[in-house]
Amino acid sequence: MIDFDELNLKYMGMEVPDHTRETIANYLLRGWAPGGFVESMIAKDYERALYCADTANRQMFWAIAMWINECTPPQSRGSYRAIEQWRDDLDGRRSAYCTELEKQTIWKKLKEVA
Repeated sequence: MIDFDELNLKYMGMEVPDHTRETIANYLLRGWAPGGFVESMIAKDYERALYCADTANRQMFWAIAMWINECTPPQSRGSYRAIEQWRDDLDGRRSAYCTELEKQTIWKKLKEVA
């Protein structure tokens, strides 16, 4: 099991709100449908995202957008179609991402022990 903390959702000292962080992690790791704000951010539909954002997400809007753009797999973002394909695990892309993240997490833990 991958710990959500392994998805470092901080960007330039700004931390993504917990509820948004959990939604992004569930989308990336489990393929769960994100809510309107997160889905819009992942699809780069920023006009809709601003409309759907709560106060906490509006304050962190730039950091969330930059984190998604720089730290998520390219196949998982950029359009609503990409979101659908990620959720459906097309060609095993989500599974491959989770496997790689799990390996990184295990190595990190093993290095801490050594």
